[in-house]
Amino acid sequence: MAAILDRHRARILAAPDGWSEIVGNEKSVKLCKYLAGQVRTTGDSDVALLWGASGTGKSLCAALMAREAGISPAMTIEVASGQWTASAADEIIDMVQRERLYGGRAVIIEEVDTGSDPAIGRLLTWLERLPRKCIVLMTSNIKPGELLPGAHGVAYHRRVTAIQFGTDGLQRTTVNGERVPGPCGPMLQRVMQAEGLDGQDVDFYQKIACNEECKSNIGLMILRAQRLAIEEQINA
Repeated sequence: MAAILDRHRARILAAPDGWSEIVGNEKSVKLCKYLAGQVRTTGDSDVALLWGASGTGKSLCAALMAREAGISPAMTIEVASGQWTASAADEIIDMVQRERLYGGRAVIIEEVDTGSDPAIGRLLTWLERLPRKCIVLMTSNIKPGELLPGAHGVAYHRRVTAIQFGTDGLQRTTVNGERVPGPCGPMLQRVMQAEGLDGQDVDFYQKIACNEECKSNIGLMILRAQRLAIEEQINA
């Protein structure tokens, strides 16, 4: 699944307007685009925490924010559980400070919730003194209140904009008070077309998106569509 997801992300980021390809979370996406645009326009630094369930588009949206801020490609830090320590935070901070000599800097810290309390504290201290034209984007699978309790939470609320990504709207959306199919069907069809696996109408892919086994997770939707397409080719 990782390979097809990586190809899909790359295709979206190469598109003239990747924002239009993000499924669901319309209000959150608009806020992300606005914050990134402000960094590009004013040169001021900013920090955002994109939080919510896995597969809702947080990492993709962070990558698009870096591009929107005019300082893409981003420096992406993927933190493995158990390795996100205070020393690792210091290394990231030092790396960003050095790389900034070449211009603005966008940093994406994946799964920041795996950090230890000292690491989070070190990171928050650094965020208070960010240089201009620097955007730091963090992703987390847990709520901000659980990520940063106590004094850390106070500092966090002062500096970081929390943007929630939910599963509602990935399968279905509301139009004039009525629930209608969401945009995942067309998105899945485009992915399958790019993979040379398309052979169904958009309603077929919408049914995949609404399948309970997919749990409103875009990655699982793509995996299921890919598996069904391969099975059909084998049985043909």
